[in-house]
Amino acid sequence: NGITVLNAANGQVLADERFRADMEASVNAASPLACGEGRLFFSACYDVGAGIWQWDKTKQSLTHIWNKSEALDCHYSTPVWHNGHLYGFHGRQESGAVLRCVSGVDGTVKWESSLSVPGGTLIRLNDHLLIVTERGELWVVKANPSKFDLLTTTQIMGLRHRSHAAFANGILYARDSEKLVAVKIN
Repeated sequence: NGITVLNAANGQVLADERFRADMEASVNAASPLACGEGRLFFSACYDVGAGIWQWDKTKQSLTHIWNKSEALDCHYSTPVWHNGHLYGFHGRQESGAVLRCVSGVDGTVKWESSLSVPGGTLIRLNDHLLIVTERGELWVVKANPSKFDLLTTTQIMGLRHRSHAAFANGILYARDSEKLVAVKIN
């Protein structure tokens, strides 16, 4: 239902802030994301939005750096952080999602992909993004805040899945409801 910071030693609530849509059917599925020293990114769809909060250990307080309703509304996929920018899917599966790059400083949208898909998941590999879409496509995108730079796209599996891919030893592993694929990434 929101952002809660707890003392791990005793369970004491140190901060608690509502961060959820008013409708009960909403989903807060994107995981919190560390974005530098004490900074945390949170996002939720259904007209909630996204933002970065700063945790001050000394004061034990949580403060907004920025919070915007149309920056990066993540339906279920957690974005990635790279060199001061967030890369992730904005929008709901039902209406189509677009890949966006958002400034971590103020939430400004730097670019939006021209391609709309139901959604997908991301893995950052150095300065590239490995994206597996719900349509079963693998996109390799340069993590470039200046422009959407799609390097390659290929169909690697079937449609309609939301499983998160994994990457190890130069191989991307992804699955749909029928098979597991292993794709060598050069």
